[in-house]
Amino acid sequence: TETDMSNPLSVTSLLKKEASTRWVEHPTVPGMRFNIRFVSKQQVRNLSNSCTVLRFNSAEKKRVPELDTERLVRQLCERAVVGWEGVTPRRLTKLIQVDFSAVPKESLDVEIAFDIEQCAVLFANAYDMDLWLQDVCTDVSSFNPSSEELEKNS
Repeated sequence: TETDMSNPLSVTSLLKKEASTRWVEHPTVPGMRFNIRFVSKQQVRNLSNSCTVLRFNSAEKKRVPELDTERLVRQLCERAVVGWEGVTPRRLTKLIQVDFSAVPKESLDVEIAFDIEQCAVLFANAYDMDLWLQDVCTDVSSFNPSSEELEKNS
């Protein structure tokens, strides 16, 4: 196939250099939003590889690769979660068990400040949060403009 020299487009030239971010509301907790950064396929692969450890399997009498899921969740949070809004003790009750003896009544709706440590704890302890994060941060269509937006901006 001949290369059309009048059209210098290539997949390489079209790859975005900086990952986009977008705010996403958690599907089961209205008002709780996360600022999510897109994670490319190569980055997911690199994260997975860096979180794979060799463990000795006595049944097979050899070392076998095993994914360290705790480490993967932590590293995915570090890579994909840029911030949050609306994370309060009251809203957290929909995701994790909350020790209310540690929360004064007047603080039930006070937003918890974002930091990566707290984020990793939340994603490690709330059911399906890690799966939700992986779905959201790898959904390329939600980080690109729609066809309608492209037409409108041309």
